[in-house]
Amino acid sequence: MFDNGWFSGYSWSMLSGEGVAGSADDVGVASARGVLAISDPTLREAVEEMEAAWNRIAAVDSSLLLDADRRALMVRMETLSRAMYGTSHTWLTELIENDGLAVLPERTNPSRLGCLLRVDPVVAGKRIKVAAKLSRRRAMTGEKLDPEYPTTADGHRAGEIDAAHAKVIDKFFEKLPSAVDHESKVQSEILLGNLAKEVTPEQLRVAAARLLALLDPDGTLDEKDPSSKCYFRLGPQDTDGLSKGSFVIDAECRAYLEPLLAKLAKPGNCNPDEPKPVVDEPDGSDKPGGGDDCGGSGEPGGSDMPDGGGEPGGGDMPGGGDDSGPGDGPGSDPTLFDGPGGGESGGGPGCESGGGEACDTPAAEE
Repeated sequence: MFDNGWFSGYSWSMLSGEGVAGSADDVGVASARGVLAISDPTLREAVEEMEAAWNRIAAVDSSLLLDADRRALMVRMETLSRAMYGTSHTWLTELIENDGLAVLPERTNPSRLGCLLRVDPVVAGKRIKVAAKLSRRRAMTGEKLDPEYPTTADGHRAGEIDAAHAKVIDKFFEKLPSAVDHESKVQSEILLGNLAKEVTPEQLRVAAARLLALLDPDGTLDEKDPSSKCYFRLGPQDTDGLSKGSFVIDAECRAYLEPLLAKLAKPGNCNPDEPKPVVDEPDGSDKPGGGDDCGGSGEPGGSDMPDGGGEPGGGDMPGGGDDSGPGDGPGSDPTLFDGPGGGESGGGPGCESGGGEACDTPAAEE
């Protein structure tokens, strides 16, 4: 469809964005496609040795390895990967504190970090928030403070805890009410941080939920209104016109939503491919008294009733009402169908029965 010149020339400059790379070079930062230089000789030598060691590992023909060696390699490389990621939180926090990302051609730190690492700005923003809690902080007076989650941070830097474990612990403290005393919070972080070294993130999530239930068994320590946490977020529209979204609803909204989904979202309902999509179940004649709503042969008190003349209390009988009026026979519910001033079975006003004999009223005498 397009020739090679179109792809190599105009389209590449348009899609890659020459202005971004040029701006980076102007402020002393090499293009993201290059390798940034390290001025400190000791650090540069250590990084080069690590890169060379990794190149030797990656060059090994893994098809000749034993399964035991593959398992050991997976575990040890995962530990190194976690350790490097956990240690990078300290570097990132120091960059933010020293405003070291300001040389990048973006306006916000998440966008700057995303440009530097070539990741999504949303992911970069989350990484900045995590780093602020898992690295040493600097107080207003200048001294260094321990991380907000010290046990979790130590395990992460050692490669014993994954980022998913740290996320579970962070979510736990977000849900923990502020009324819980400080000592309980400290002990909870130590307990969860040590437990994260032995279990999976899902198992840690279950343990965190149990711990939260022990600290706040009645759920009354949180003074925040639960409705303030509710939201509905609509994502960007895709090329096919569809959009993704997420929401948080309260118990009342869920009580309304669940029966609607149970009826309308079950298989076979509201299918646009059907000529006549099923929305409501058909009114079945298999129900007791099915068919017409007013008294017919399917209801007690129909044409077989003595003195009924087809329908008790029918319009042709004196004192009769509507076809489905009060006093439709023994099956009537007096609490629902009694008319004003009605008797035991409802008929007309002041009548003892719904039909058959005329009521002793001025209207009947006429």
